Amino acid sequence: MKQSVSGFFIAAEGSNLGLSRAAIVRWVSENLRPFSIVEDCGFQVLMKTRGPEYYIPSRHTMACDVHMVFAHMRSWIAKMLQASVSIDHNKRLIKYNIPGV
Repeated sequence: MKQSVSGFFIAAEGSNLGLSRAAIVRWVSENLRPFSIVEDCGFQVLMKTRGPEYYIPSRHTMACDVHMVFAHMRSWIAKMLQASVSIDHNKRLIKYNIPGV
């Protein structure tokens, strides 16, 4: 099940990652790749096609980035859910107004 692209990049934006690093984090996370994939020769050649000076993050940086984006995404989802839940005080029922459900 794929998460929304906009939601992911909102979380990545809140974590101060560059767009390229955010895309790598998303790819590693969604495809269950090991953080060490960034040390793979094929991956490095692919990333260097952007330019020989392109910075490829280490696996330790990748791990920190994934954890940071996860924390921001969790916070973003919690805010979205709080905004979607309203309590009807007259009937004492909880109504869930979650878009797309």
